[in-house]
Amino acid sequence: MLCCLLLKSLEAVSQDTLHSYKSISVQQAVAISADGYGNLYVADKQGNIHSYDSLGNYLLTYSPQEVASVTLIDARSAVRIFAFYRELQSFVLLNRFLTPIETYRFQLPDGGFVRVATQAADNTFWLYDDVSFSLKKFDKKLGRILLQTDLSLLLPDASLDIVQMAEYQNYLFLLANGYGILQFDNIGNFIRNISVKTPVFTLHSDAIFYYEDNNIVRKNLYNAQSTKWVLAETTANLKGLAMAGSRLITLEENLLRFWQY
Repeated sequence: MLCCLLLKSLEAVSQDTLHSYKSISVQQAVAISADGYGNLYVADKQGNIHSYDSLGNYLLTYSPQEVASVTLIDARSAVRIFAFYRELQSFVLLNRFLTPIETYRFQLPDGGFVRVATQAADNTFWLYDDVSFSLKKFDKKLGRILLQTDLSLLLPDASLDIVQMAEYQNYLFLLANGYGILQFDNIGNFIRNISVKTPVFTLHSDAIFYYEDNNIVRKNLYNAQSTKWVLAETTANLKGLAMAGSRLITLEENLLRFWQY
C-alpha cells in the first residue's frame, strides 16, 4: 500500500529540462501576450506594442500618441488586443494588425485609482482599485461598478500590490506580489490561493503556468497534477510568459526567448 501511494505521489509531479532554441533582442520590454494564432505582442516602457509571428519574425509596431509604460497586455481574444496604461488610467483596444479600435480613460464613479485592469468575456472589465483595495467589475457603457470584492479582508498581511490579472474559463486570476496567485469565480468570489513566489503567470489549455526559481511550473486547473521544467539557461528579472502552441516564450527586459516543451 505504501509503495502504491509513493508511486501515485511521484506521478503527480514530473520534471524535465527546457532548452532555449531561439532568442530575440528587445528593448525596455515590460509585458507579453500571445493570440490564438501564435502571434506575439511585446509591450515596452514607451507604450509601444511590437508584434511577431509564431516563429519570432517581426511584423508591426503600434506607437501611442501619449508616452507611458504598458502595465498589462492581453491578446488572447481572437478579436481584439487589450493594453492597459496605469499612468494614463486608460486602455487601448487594437486589432491584430495593431490598428486602434478604441481608446478609453477610466473615470470610476467612486473616484478610485485603477492599478491594473483586464478585459472580461462579457465586454466589461475587471480592475483592481488602489483607493478602496478592492476588485471590481466595471461596465464602461453604463459607467458603473457591477461587482466589488474587498481584498483588504482577504489579504490583511499582504502588500496588495496586484501586478497581473487575467480572466480564463470563467475564472479570474490575480497575482499579488509577495502573496501568490489568487483565483476567483466569475462574480468575484474567492476560490483559492496558489501560494507561490512568482513575478508572472500565463494561462493555456487547462493549466496555469508560472515561473519560480528558474523553473517553469504547469499546474492543472482541475486536478492536482503539476509538471515542472528546469530552464537550462538562467533568466533574470522575468517580465512575462506566453504560450504559442507547443512553444513557451519568456520575456526579459531586453531578451525574448523561445523554448520547446
